[in-house]
Amino acid sequence: MKTITDFIQRLLKDLHLDGVAPNVQKALELKIGAIVDEQIESALAHSLTEDDWKVYDEYRRNHPEAKVDEAMQAMTAHRPDIEAVMEGALISTYDDLMAREEAVRMVLDEADSAK
Repeated sequence: MKTITDFIQRLLKDLHLDGVAPNVQKALELKIGAIVDEQIESALAHSLTEDDWKVYDEYRRNHPEAKVDEAMQAMTAHRPDIEAVMEGALISTYDDLMAREEAVRMVLDEADSAK
């Protein structure tokens, strides 16, 4: 995936939710985005070192107009393993949300069968 937005769109498609009303899709995108952010933050919190944060702080000091994402990219650029950590968090999130969807689908199927 190129961006988190691409990831979210792919997930919505795989969940068969890409054709919902625009307001519902926006709400889903925001909720999934929050889940993804939380997972990535958690993964990074366990992986980043003091030196990584020094790189981040230096970038913010030298580029005060830069967005936080740019500083994060600068920080992780010197640590290729961090990208793997973030990808792992995305894969974990994807797997978790797909499993939840499957569980809901099974409950709905059982409810239909009981009628």
